Amino acid sequence: VCAAGMATLEEIDRLDLVRETERKGRILFDKLNKLKDGYPDRISWVLGKGLLAALLFKKPDSQEPDSLLPSIISEKAMQKGLLVVHTGRESIKIGPPLTITDDALLEGIDVLHESGCRAGEFLNIKLRDIQIRDTHAEIRLDGKTGVRTIFLTRSLPNLLKWIDIHPFKDDTNSFLWLCQSH
Repeated sequence: VCAAGMATLEEIDRLDLVRETERKGRILFDKLNKLKDGYPDRISWVLGKGLLAALLFKKPDSQEPDSLLPSIISEKAMQKGLLVVHTGRESIKIGPPLTITDDALLEGIDVLHESGCRAGEFLNIKLRDIQIRDTHAEIRLDGKTGVRTIFLTRSLPNLLKWIDIHPFKDDTNSFLWLCQSH
């Protein structure tokens, strides 16, 4: 165990990771603060140090936390190959490896920005109606392709109850989409 620890410390020293992390952290926070400046109505804070950062999101025109936008952004980023941590609350955490190249760091920030733009397009869909039921919520949206209804549930027992009462539960030609969110 001591040999592994010593080898790790020697590698940190050889690669000058402490100084490099400080330098790359300045790049990261400069770019993240530019994102915040570009979207002041959606990003309330950029927090962290070195190569550990968090973006905190708020609802437009308020200081109220927004947990929906970071969920969508993290999903879009993951689809593009960028893994960020969404805590289920109003933040996205970013922690690239200490050995990341400058180009890869900048590319990751670009993917995060693009994912946020795509999420913003999604959030511009007009909400028509929300109905809260015993086992689920029904959300009616008006988008580019017309009116859609989305069904949301928070737990497996509620999902099973909803499936049991669903009018098309026995229709083998209908689709049932499931999505898990943390």
